[in-house]
Amino acid sequence: MGSRHEAPHACKASQMCGAPHACAALHACEAPRPRPRPLRIALVLAAAALFLLAALGVAGAWPTPAAASGTISGMVTDASTGAGLPAVSVRLTRLVPGEDPNMPWQWAGEESTTGSGPDDSPPYWPDGWFSFTVQPGRYRLEFYDTTGEYIHEWWKHKGGSTTADSIYLADGATFDAGMALTPGAHIRGRVTDRAGTPLEGIYVNVHAGNWSTSETWSEDETAADGTYDLGGLPTDRFVVEFQDLKDDIYLYQFWPDKRVCSEATPIAVTAGQTTTLNAVMKRAASINGRVTTLGGVTLRNITVSAQKRDAKGRLVTVVGSGGAVGDDGSYRIRGVPAGSYLLQYRWYDEGYDFPRKAMWYPGTFYVSQARRVRVAEGQYLEGVDMTLWGDALPPLTQAPSAVRARRGAVARIRYRVRDARSGGPTADVTIKVKDLKGRTVKTIRMSRRRVNRWLTCRFRCNLKRKKYRYIVYAVDSGANRQKKAGRNLLLVK
Repeated sequence: MGSRHEAPHACKASQMCGAPHACAALHACEAPRPRPRPLRIALVLAAAALFLLAALGVAGAWPTPAAASGTISGMVTDASTGAGLPAVSVRLTRLVPGEDPNMPWQWAGEESTTGSGPDDSPPYWPDGWFSFTVQPGRYRLEFYDTTGEYIHEWWKHKGGSTTADSIYLADGATFDAGMALTPGAHIRGRVTDRAGTPLEGIYVNVHAGNWSTSETWSEDETAADGTYDLGGLPTDRFVVEFQDLKDDIYLYQFWPDKRVCSEATPIAVTAGQTTTLNAVMKRAASINGRVTTLGGVTLRNITVSAQKRDAKGRLVTVVGSGGAVGDDGSYRIRGVPAGSYLLQYRWYDEGYDFPRKAMWYPGTFYVSQARRVRVAEGQYLEGVDMTLWGDALPPLTQAPSAVRARRGAVARIRYRVRDARSGGPTADVTIKVKDLKGRTVKTIRMSRRRVNRWLTCRFRCNLKRKKYRYIVYAVDSGANRQKKAGRNLLLVK
């Protein structure tokens, strides 16, 4: 017993004095530990391997059981008689929240309820039947009667996609989504010009509530005799719009002859009844001309707009087709009502979405000095030409590529100054070479350099061997400085 108690004391003493013999004797007396079993080692390694594969995403590539398809089907019938309805378009959308936050409901399919005939191959189905085979998920159904006799609805009996009830289909499930439709109201009429001539091809559509935010309930295009038929409407009040989308010869209007939806008179309709609504359309005017610059340079990124003051005195752009300048400098503003307008010519910098400068017809920077342009109903006004000059068009410099140069040799920098030659075809150019900390190490000034063409600046390169950045500045002959300077790298070896 005494020897068992003396060994630990000897170990402590050896640690204090630094002699290892007593501690070594103690460890030599300890029993040997059991060795790990091979099976246990194999299980640990296998678990570690599975964890590593899952972390690297390899396990996700292993096949998983596919989800079983389900079915959304049903009968579309007449609410009064129960008879199956042919020619109803059933449209299916699916909720896909992860792809597009602005359009979470995406198109998933369309079926017609027109039944199969004796000449069709089996399986046969009656009028009114539809069926979709789909994967599990959440869906919406829309029922649109192509004949225009029944109310356009969403499942179940909702008036729009935003209020429609959704259907959740589980794995391998079947859902009965039958619908009984009710005959809708009709708005019918004729569209003519002011002389009473029927107008063909006029697009007519109806909206409930605010035109800019509501959905289109029904739409049609006038026939050769000017008639149209808007059907499938529920009992409600609707705003009717008439547009000439083909030729833009006639002014669009909200009935009766209003340019703004908020000023239109809503039409009250009752399901199952017909309301007559005729419309007279006025001919639109157009303003045509050409935009040039001193020196004859054509700039394609110019827009022309017809503006007038509203009731509060604010300048607003007249609703109509904008006048984008073509390759030859010509423009045309279409769909303009009769009246007098101020024409604004605005230039947008290449690569930017904000305006730089604007001028007013016939050539001023101040709207108070602008001259009004008057057009009559249906007038095709030509010769409204405009010359841009002065401070309207600052230059734009370009440095297209990086430059490699050897110390002590001649370096070559290629650049271009784009300008409308406002006042002359030249510009004063300054090229500054800066290190990567922004300190200027060399300045090159050149006077009266040609614009709108590629030029080369040559100089003896005595800079240290490292990377630099060169920047091209310009002042045109109209004393306009560039708003954006072209820049690129200069590598000296």
